[in-house]
Amino acid sequence: MRTRYLVGRWESPWASDPFLRVRVAIEIDTRSIVMLHHFVDHAWRRFRPDEDAYLRDLINDEIDAVVACPEDYELNESDAIPTAWVNDDANAAPELREDDEDTNTERSQQACTCCERWYREGSVSECECP
Repeated sequence: MRTRYLVGRWESPWASDPFLRVRVAIEIDTRSIVMLHHFVDHAWRRFRPDEDAYLRDLINDEIDAVVACPEDYELNESDAIPTAWVNDDANAAPELREDDEDTNTERSQQACTCCERWYREGSVSECECP
């Protein structure tokens, strides 16, 4: 017996980000979510653990209806998860550099003195403040 999946997009659960693109893969027989990613920073990424748990709970609340009528949720039945979904750059968000006191001091000297705006790569453009 082959494993069957429901694959497709899921509506963003966050009112503050209604256009967030979410993709999901659900194993039909076990009714379990096997893949859950969102599109951010020009790439598909895994959710943070707290966001992942929240969204999985929402989907699990509707899992019976999803499996019964996937068309209502715009999901498609498939023999496999799309290869591109498995092999693309759906990785954890990149690590951010730790704050360094020397760097912070350096940046504060480069900031606009009247509005304290920061600009890309620490450079200050011409100030538009009055």
